[in-house]
Amino acid sequence: MRCDPKTVAQILWGPSQVGKSSFVNLLLDQRGDQHMARALVGTGNGQSVTTDACLYQVSRFNLADMGGYGDTLLRFTPDEMAARASVKLAGESISAVQVLLFESVCNDTMNVLISLAKLVEGFGEKVVNSVLVVATKTDAVSERRLNQRLEVIKEALQKAGIPQDRLVLWRNEDFEDDDTVERQIQELEDALSYVSPVRFDHLQNLNTRITERAQELCDNQETLYKDVETNLLESYVGQEACTIQVPVIEQQEYTESVPRVVEGGIGHIVDDISEAHGRGFAITASVLTLGLINLYGVRRNPDKIVHYDVVKTKDVISLREEVRLRNVTKYHQVTRSKKVELEPFPVEHFSLEARRQIILEAASAITG
Repeated sequence: MRCDPKTVAQILWGPSQVGKSSFVNLLLDQRGDQHMARALVGTGNGQSVTTDACLYQVSRFNLADMGGYGDTLLRFTPDEMAARASVKLAGESISAVQVLLFESVCNDTMNVLISLAKLVEGFGEKVVNSVLVVATKTDAVSERRLNQRLEVIKEALQKAGIPQDRLVLWRNEDFEDDDTVERQIQELEDALSYVSPVRFDHLQNLNTRITERAQELCDNQETLYKDVETNLLESYVGQEACTIQVPVIEQQEYTESVPRVVEGGIGHIVDDISEAHGRGFAITASVLTLGLINLYGVRRNPDKIVHYDVVKTKDVISLREEVRLRNVTKYHQVTRSKKVELEPFPVEHFSLEARRQIILEAASAITG
């Protein structure tokens, strides 16, 4: 299984007093931060001084120092140790592990198979595939004794189905020089490069809960807004002058020839005579006419129609130009502040808080 080395931890597993903490301190001294706290080393009384998993980031290693399963106080079962280790590892964003199984060649009995059984009890069977045995205190026995012990370890590995080359030799003191220490560390790194990391149940369950909690926090996040100044084209109603044709009614004078009936009369007889024969004759005629009128009665001339001009007025519709104001829609650019919904945070944004919550819950469940 390929993993980011930053998310892979090396679990230090084995009975108490086999040199796990001394192993950590040697790496810290050689490659670590000189100000980093050192691992506590046991006094040799069989009592583990490491009660919880402690993670040390040294060079390419993420070393998870565990309490020894052979602790004389029997404080934790292997399953409890795995649960406590999971809380620590998940809190540091560790997703997979390799196992450095420590075996001291100084012991009278070899504990490889027992250590493997305890390991499986706590972390599950699949972690066996990620085991690298570290044979410690090789500088404390003779070469003959060392070879005998190594053969026993290889036989145990064969019984467990682990390749026999999953074995490195280690000592924590009596080095000739720094180069010797570096060669030992390099051999460890090379051997680990062939060991595939695995995910064990306790750790995988915690990381799954963290992922689910992060998604839950993401789904329930509050919608956020921010005020943004933006330029807009805004419409408004304005007025402008315009010329229009307006119909108007005006009084217009005109002349009309109007007929009128004029009644006939004696005056008309004299007028007719005067026109025909002259005024003197007309006077004579008038006298005669009066005599005739007196003799025979009045004789009227016939009525006649006379036309005359009359000035009248009439309504006339005409168009007149007028300047008026009319409403028009206009536009101008304005700056307005408006609330804009922000993009929601991605689920990764909530990973840290989700991890914090789940680790607190898991730690509380362990401690009761």
